Amino acid sequence: MATLINDAQRLGLSAKEFGEKGKITFLGCHYTGGNDLIALAGSAAEGFYWTTSYRLTSEKGPWTDWQLDLAKKYGRDDKTANSHNYTNGIMAAQVAVEAIRRTREAGKEVTTATLYETLNQMNGDKSYEPLTTVGPVNYSATDRMGVDTLQLYVVKDGAFRSEGEPFKPEFIK
Repeated sequence: MATLINDAQRLGLSAKEFGEKGKITFLGCHYTGGNDLIALAGSAAEGFYWTTSYRLTSEKGPWTDWQLDLAKKYGRDDKTANSHNYTNGIMAAQVAVEAIRRTREAGKEVTTATLYETLNQMNGDKSYEPLTTVGPVNYSATDRMGVDTLQLYVVKDGAFRSEGEPFKPEFIK
């Protein structure tokens, strides 16, 4: 992606605003964005639109200090601490711990089967809301998405900034 963005900028083809006629507006989802893209593409990343279900440390909120403090506690460097991939890893650990907690709270032994049962109940009013995601974590026997809510971000002044409010894509039932 960074190569495409850099070449489009070099050729004068990058849109300065969304949908500019005769120019290219770059859009991406989850693994096509993040701070690694900005590091690779530099100023060419300006105006790149990106969706992910994760909160970013470039946006201030209770999750920012929490995630950065956690990263510092475990000796993570700034690049890692501010990566959406690090956020993704934290969320995966959070869901596992929450499933264990809920299983124990229900008075059940923690086994593969009981954890599976607990995860399948993690929806509706039993959804899990970690600080790391823009919406609740949901699972069921037919829903393996995890987080059905996305946030649109755009690179402004060298950092991803949220654009609008989190939303649920139309294809999510």
